[in-house]
Amino acid sequence: MKNKAFTLIENIIMLFVISIITLAILELNIQNIKINKTNNDNYGMFLIAKSICEIYISQENTITDNSYLIYLNNVEDLKYTIEECTSSLTFDNSKRLNVYLSFETINSGLNKLTVKVKNLENNKEVILSCYK
Repeated sequence: MKNKAFTLIENIIMLFVISIITLAILELNIQNIKINKTNNDNYGMFLIAKSICEIYISQENTITDNSYLIYLNNVEDLKYTIEECTSSLTFDNSKRLNVYLSFETINSGLNKLTVKVKNLENNKEVILSCYK
């Protein structure tokens, strides 16, 4: 009777092929994790810029022709008014985001706020403008 089992060499080759496929799948997963983290960081920066624009638009008073730099870790660090943000968030306490606020008057009835959020960990930035 003839044995129909795999030989030792065939088993080793099979394990080698399976390990190569596993490493390729693992590398894809690592790349997906990095891309996901970058997307989350970019989305967080966009939320900060959008929140600041919404705070500015909802305020009755306007700030004209001025610039500020504030420091944040995330959107929860924001205050309720632009004045609170610019007065209490101007100290760098190992924060990972720089937020530049630039106020300017376009014409007599139109004011512009440009928000630039820069991530200090990966040097990415998001710029968003709003008008009031």
